[in-house]
Formats: sequence, structure tokens, C-alpha cells
Amino acid sequence: MRTYQIAAGKTGEFLGIYEREGLGIISQYARLEGCWTKDSGTLNSIVFCWGYEDYAHRAAQRVKLAADPRWQASRRAFCRISSIRNRCSCRRCRFARWTEVSDEFSGRVWPRVPRTG
Repeated sequence: MRTYQIAAGKTGEFLGIYEREGLGIISQYARLEGCWTKDSGTLNSIVFCWGYEDYAHRAAQRVKLAADPRWQASRRAFCRISSIRNRCSCRRCRFARWTEVSDEFSGRVWPRVPRTG
């Protein structure tokens, strides 16, 4: 998960820039599992959840992403109005069940089949 702290009143602008200039690039390296804006707690925050096969895959993909000149350029655009608040790696607990994941950028909804075992 990655949380961006957005300058007050700039959440819509951040999401627009991210969608136009960053999403297509980072999606070549990671699978967007979810993107949320906060309604409580620390406001003006956007939380992204990116999926990888495992931690080694994540590490390799992050190196490739960081080296991509298109990402370097687009990142500068949206980082002007945000800062990375926190980063963490998470693993879904075996008892957690996905019902669906919605894609804020396209409006698509994908059903999720929970893993068993």
C-alpha cells in the first residue's frame, strides 16, 4: 500500500494527473488492486493498493519502474502537489474474502474469487 498526502483542495487534480500521466505506466509493472480517498482520519489522502506475485516480484518491478524515464517524468508532475505519507507491504490474511474490486479510473468492477487453504 502507498498513501499520498495531497495538498488541501488538490485531490481531484492529483487523481487527474495520476490517471493521465502515471497510471498507464505503473500498470505495466504492478496490478492496481484498489485506490481510495479518505473520508475520515487523515484527510486529503489517497491510498493505492498494488498487487505483485510475491515480495521478490515487487522488488524487481519497483526497480524497473524507477528506471523508466516515462515514470520519472510523470512522477514529478503529481509529486508537486503530494508527498508519500507511508509505504508498506501487506499480505492478505487467509480469512479475508474479496467480493469485488472497483476501478475508480475506468468504472470497471472485477469479481474476485477468494483463495482457499
